[in-house]
Amino acid sequence: TGRLVVRDNKYTLQPLTTVKTEPENKRSKKESVTKMPSMQLSEQRPRHYLYGSINTAEFVQKLTTQGILDAKVESAPNGGFPIQIHLSAEDILIQVEENGTHILCDQPENSSPDETERVRDIVKQCLLACINKF
Repeated sequence: TGRLVVRDNKYTLQPLTTVKTEPENKRSKKESVTKMPSMQLSEQRPRHYLYGSINTAEFVQKLTTQGILDAKVESAPNGGFPIQIHLSAEDILIQVEENGTHILCDQPENSSPDETERVRDIVKQCLLACINKF
């Protein structure tokens, strides 16, 4: 992970900066922790990298265990990608392609913004649980 700097059509990959913090207890210098400084999200190092495609059966099962029971899965005519998962009660459409996943959600008329945010968080956590990480 690094920061790409472009100047005069020359590309340079620079490391992200880290800050060494002093330990609260001056006696134990071994315990100093390297932390990321407060900077923009685009300049921060990710905790992990996501890769691979989503196992849709596992994703739908995780949604069901979280209480979202109305998932309807539609595959492409040849049985491959793109796959669409429609959550009609929550007004969410998830499009799974080979190289990406798109989640389109809207707030249903009879729900509060807090409920919509809770459902979005459930979908996000289930999705992240079904993607490989390193």
